[in-house]
Amino acid sequence: MVNLLFVVGSTGGHLYPALSILPYCKKLGFNCTILGPKSIKNKLKIEEDKLFLLDDLYLKEFNFPIKLINSIRKTLEIIRDKDVVVSFGSIFSVPPSLVGKFRKKGLIITDQNVLPGRATRILSYFADITIIPFQESISFIPKRTKKIIMLPPIREELINIEKGEENTLLLFGGSLGSRTINNIGIELIKNAGLLDKKIKKIVLITGKNLFDEVVYKIKEQFNKDIQGADKISLDLKNVEFTILKYSTNMACLYKDSLIVISRAGGSTLSELLYLKKRAIVIPYPYALDNHQLINAKVVKKYSNFIDYIEEPIDFGKVLEKIEKLIQMEPEYLNEVSFFNFEVFFEKIMELTGKKDFL
Repeated sequence: MVNLLFVVGSTGGHLYPALSILPYCKKLGFNCTILGPKSIKNKLKIEEDKLFLLDDLYLKEFNFPIKLINSIRKTLEIIRDKDVVVSFGSIFSVPPSLVGKFRKKGLIITDQNVLPGRATRILSYFADITIIPFQESISFIPKRTKKIIMLPPIREELINIEKGEENTLLLFGGSLGSRTINNIGIELIKNAGLLDKKIKKIVLITGKNLFDEVVYKIKEQFNKDIQGADKISLDLKNVEFTILKYSTNMACLYKDSLIVISRAGGSTLSELLYLKKRAIVIPYPYALDNHQLINAKVVKKYSNFIDYIEEPIDFGKVLEKIEKLIQMEPEYLNEVSFFNFEVFFEKIMELTGKKDFL
């Protein structure tokens, strides 16, 4: 039995790739434990003995040194029987990963962005293996670490999904939602008559914290008395408009989508590339090191079906790009390396000195 410790962060990009690998751990007989910040508690459904939660780490907090010491102390206990540590980025992952190396455990780090995060760049000096998404990421990683190029893992429910109606314009802003993308959704309500006739439905996922704000804006602008705790539906000029607070069934929404409008996070781009979904991505302008804009520019080299628009948004350009993408047949422009579970687990076995995992 090989014991793995997955160290995750609080946001979707630092959490969901780990959750995508978990089902394969169970199938192959790996014993996997997750270590993460307390803020992810409500996002997970994992057995208590497989989950350890510690205080979130924020560098600017006055009690950061105390939390850091507690993190190291508790990690030393948790890591005792583990063979390999797999880090999925964020500042939270740095202390446990370094503790793992101190205790002579194997260390694999992964990053979903073209420009690896600062935690990844720090840990890459100590890692046995660094997994990065594109060739363009190599220059940011030191030569001493072994590099594997492959995109973040796809959620199990998205693998081999069949094509659906493909008549939906799907908008979402990541795990926290996006006010910019929500405003595009509201503009689409105003201008539904300008959309291509192939688009029969529009679905906007607002994010839990922004749902009420979107509902209020629609009430104010359209003088409509609409109510709903998690979902609202409107019929507009032959287009059905649905507003969701969140969704636990992205596979179904992706399946029926013709166009996707989203942020440019690494995990989202990996899904769009894998599913060959026509998409307009809007890089978050305040992302650390502007990494989402870098993601968008690089991904455009690999596909003809993913385009991007920078903020501030010109809604006319949004409509132009929607029309352009609809007329286009999706193709890869360069070879894309998707996450290979077999390679991932083989590398783990090499670090443990074992040859077979089946």
